[in-house]
Amino acid sequence: MGKSRKGVVLLETLQLYLKRPETLIGLGAALIFQLVFIIVWLTAYNGVTDRTGNLHIGLVNEDKQQGATLSEEMKKRITAVNITSGESLEESQKDMDNNKIDMIIHIPKDFSQNLMSNKQTEITYYINQSTSMLTARAMETIAKDIGDQINSQVFLTKRDAISASLQQVIPPQNAQPTSPVSEIIPRISEAVKQINNHPVKNTIVQSNSVNNFSFTMVPLMIVLASFVGAMVMSMQLQQASRYVIKCKWKSFAVRQSINVVWSLLLSLITVSFLLLFQVELQSSFTETWLFQSFTFFSFLCFSQLFVVVFGNPGMLFNIIALSLQLVTCGAIVPVNMLPDFFQAIGVYLPATYVANGYHTIIYGAGDLMPEVSWLLAIAGTTLLLSVFQVFFLKNKDRNTSQAEVA
Repeated sequence: MGKSRKGVVLLETLQLYLKRPETLIGLGAALIFQLVFIIVWLTAYNGVTDRTGNLHIGLVNEDKQQGATLSEEMKKRITAVNITSGESLEESQKDMDNNKIDMIIHIPKDFSQNLMSNKQTEITYYINQSTSMLTARAMETIAKDIGDQINSQVFLTKRDAISASLQQVIPPQNAQPTSPVSEIIPRISEAVKQINNHPVKNTIVQSNSVNNFSFTMVPLMIVLASFVGAMVMSMQLQQASRYVIKCKWKSFAVRQSINVVWSLLLSLITVSFLLLFQVELQSSFTETWLFQSFTFFSFLCFSQLFVVVFGNPGMLFNIIALSLQLVTCGAIVPVNMLPDFFQAIGVYLPATYVANGYHTIIYGAGDLMPEVSWLLAIAGTTLLLSVFQVFFLKNKDRNTSQAEVA
């Protein structure tokens, strides 16, 4: 009898839980998180490896002889990526710092001279480490493949040249030799010594690299932590605004003041913790602090728009925005390897510019000002839309009260 009574109590408690809207919202949120991430991520990352043609390699050739021929052959044979010629190594490195080039292939001006002198020559591959790990690994694989092809081609060319020179020394069968055997044997021995399976040394230089792997995860970590924090904060402030001030304009103004002040204070704590964990910042403390402040404030303005317009159901749009931003920011997979649809969406999402900015802060490549400009533009646009919504709701409340009086 006691067990039966306990079962009834548990069933009644379960029914009470299921009658509460908070319970249903929690269950629905868990379901939405799963569905949104599955749909967005599997769609965005489908066929990523088939779009390596969107990766860019800069080819800098300073040798006008065999280097020029080799460059043309390289462009014809390697079709998996986009190869363009660079005017100079310095200009190409600037493009790499701005993430316009993923790898630079440099053929030095003494390339042909060293080959003809039977000296080992060198081709240098500069691989940009400030992009995603997927891009860097792909470039390393491509560099190895290119190096093997070049060595094979140069080896065959030298072998044919040596074979032709030996034919001039060694007489045909049944023919009278023109030189004594004592002269022929040293020439053959010297020719054999000249045959080298790897006449070209392939040197890989990791540009814009960091020593600690954990530092490479900072851009993704900041995007995830900052937006989730801003999303939850916007929801809680929206709920608190119902109880503190009845005037919507005063409530909205105070809310934005909280957003600004907390963005500055929280960013100060964030950057301090990065330094506490000995993260090597390539920008000054003040620059990093201000950029993180712009980051969090833009996330706050972006996430609050949906809860201001839709209320609590606006969190659904923030969940979708979170999934989209993690995909399109370029911290996991380079943006140019995503489908065109996701590349177009990423232009209007703040996480894209946050990730780019933190790549500059961590790796020292690029410029922060373009990213700051975009973050301020997104923050200003979403804040203005929120103001319009507050104005609309105020007019709506006034019209409703007048209708009730009539």
